[in-house]
Amino acid sequence: MINTLHKPKIGLLVPTLSPLAAYESRCVKNDDLMLFTPASIHWSDEEISGLYWNGRSWLRQKTGFPDVVYNRLYDANKKLMNRLEALVGKHKCFNHRNRLNKWNVHQALVTSSMQPYLPETIVYSHKELLPFLAKHQQIIIKPRLGRLGVKIYRIDQTAKALHVYHDSNYPLASFPNEKQLLNYSRGKWQADSITQQYIPFMQIDDRIFDIRLIVQKGADGKWVVTADMSRLALSYAFVTNICHQIIRAKQALDQTAKVPANKLLAKLEKLAITTAQIIDTRLGHFGELSVDFGVDRMGNPWIIEVNGKPDKNLLLEVDYQLYQAALCTPIAYAQYLGKKESGSS
Repeated sequence: MINTLHKPKIGLLVPTLSPLAAYESRCVKNDDLMLFTPASIHWSDEEISGLYWNGRSWLRQKTGFPDVVYNRLYDANKKLMNRLEALVGKHKCFNHRNRLNKWNVHQALVTSSMQPYLPETIVYSHKELLPFLAKHQQIIIKPRLGRLGVKIYRIDQTAKALHVYHDSNYPLASFPNEKQLLNYSRGKWQADSITQQYIPFMQIDDRIFDIRLIVQKGADGKWVVTADMSRLALSYAFVTNICHQIIRAKQALDQTAKVPANKLLAKLEKLAITTAQIIDTRLGHFGELSVDFGVDRMGNPWIIEVNGKPDKNLLLEVDYQLYQAALCTPIAYAQYLGKKESGSS
């Protein structure tokens, strides 16, 4: 049940207690927003010392717990989030877990309608390295909990040698036989990594690109795509985290001839919303996610990654209105949650 007369107080759990100018906008009404850190919480008194936006400035005050908590603290402690929800109310905290384990995400999606859009993926195993490489010829190894493209490796098998790449298309190491590759791999990669089939993606001016869609719940509690972007990699890179330029998704797709841009983008948006719904159901309560896609040379979409804490600042390079929409939509969802009876889903 929705209480339309109630004006909920929204709490943003953040890493440091300092004003966030980005939220001094039309999506924040008067004093309905507070910022707090784990250190700001006084559990015994059930109070929080936080920063409050009064419509003109940020004020440091001590008050009771908010009606809703929007977690903006990367990799927040599970115990902390459960304790907050116990005080604030069931289903009143969202994005509990925003550092997503890539293997858990794959497991959630591979048994769903998203399976055809996933590269084949296994937990890294020294024993399975060569069979998996023989099957796909090109594979990716990356940490389950990695971020920002760190520690991503590619291995290519050719008729004459095996090549290991890190970030760039220039080999980090090359080996004439499988035995030497296996010796090299010992201790380098562990079961905290995943191994994936490598998909050669479409390129623009010899640069691979991805499509990132930010998917959020809004004022009606439903998932919607609020922003899009495309990252063009550096010419020598095989990951888009090493970025040359950021443009709108349609602008990137318009430069590829395989599939009409509008048609493909509409498909990607549907896939992103379905992906968010599945993750929301199987991995916890979320109010925002981003889904990264690659498009292969035949025009087929592939899910590269799902992020639990999208970097909205990248949108400033694309469109300020998209940036504002990505900021405001989770606040609207928090207001929606605050007006619902506690415990209702």
